[in-house]
Amino acid sequence: MTDALKRAVHKAETLPEAKQQIIAVLISDKVEELQEKTEAEALARLSESSFAQDWDNEEDAVYDNWKEI
Repeated sequence: MTDALKRAVHKAETLPEAKQQIIAVLISDKVEELQEKTEAEALARLSESSFAQDWDNEEDAVYDNWKEI
């Protein structure tokens, strides 16, 4: 745990219970959001090789220079 996180946890622990619950919900939502983003990025990276095989061919090479066309 980083020092900044330790300080944040300590500060949160000094708050009233109701505010601690609000912070817990906010943190939980943020963690879930980050996990979803990470999973989506991982899935996108997995699909890159499949798309590369489809896109890296002579027939589609004409689109590589689309600005010139």
